Order: sequence, then structure tokens, then C-alpha cells
Amino acid sequence: GELKAHRDEHLAQLALFMGFETAYYPTPETLTGRKLHQYLVLRGGIRSEESFVDWCDEVIAALERELSSQGQ
Repeated sequence: GELKAHRDEHLAQLALFMGFETAYYPTPETLTGRKLHQYLVLRGGIRSEESFVDWCDEVIAALERELSSQGQ
């Protein structure tokens, strides 16, 4: 339903951010100054999206278990 659609939106955003990371920051250990700061902000966005997708997966699984147990 709605939660799965919301999860999919965040999964798409995560894929976009990870693509930016690969394309623009292939060697992050060499970054300094502004480029390092931009990379760190991107990493924050990636971690945030990963966390939200993981939380959605947890909620979906719990609700599916609840529905399954009610049907028995």
C-alpha cells in the first residue's frame, strides 16, 4: 500500500545518491575542503535514506506478521 510506495520513493532516492557517490567521489579518502564537505553531506543523505528504507522494511514485515496471525 501507501507505506510500500513511500519506501520505493526513498529507495529510488537512495539509488540516485549512491550513483552520485560513485560518479563524483570515486576516491573519497583523497578529498579535502569543499569537496570533502559536499561528500560528507551526501553520505549523510545516503545513510538517512538507508535508515528510512530499513525502517519501512521493519514496519511492513511487522504489519504483515500481524495480519497473518489475525487470519489464523
